[in-house]
Amino acid sequence: MSFTNEAWFNATVVAKRYKKRPNDWLGQTATLEYVAGLDDELVTGAAGNSNSVTGMAGKWYHTSNARADSGGGTWLHPELAVEFARWCDAKFAVWCDARFDPPCACRRSAPGYPHL
Repeated sequence: MSFTNEAWFNATVVAKRYKKRPNDWLGQTATLEYVAGLDDELVTGAAGNSNSVTGMAGKWYHTSNARADSGGGTWLHPELAVEFARWCDAKFAVWCDARFDPPCACRRSAPGYPHL
């Protein structure tokens, strides 16, 4: 996977492994709401600026029309890495839930929890 010095990552490369496209994720309502939440939390006075894919451009993602082997593709801000990876791979999303949601992890180890 490719990263910039600022930890932006090439989402096109990641998504391709899962037969997905970053543009599909960027256009989802849930993504727009997530990024609006990041704006509220991390960017002072920026609330409402990321309520469209166009409003997100530059701040949260950028695209390059260069060839793929020359850094082309859609690059996402590092704050979007886990959320994007969860969308790409359901198994990764479950892994995250087990590690980062302590109540969920406790339920999984409880007697009687359905182990499929």
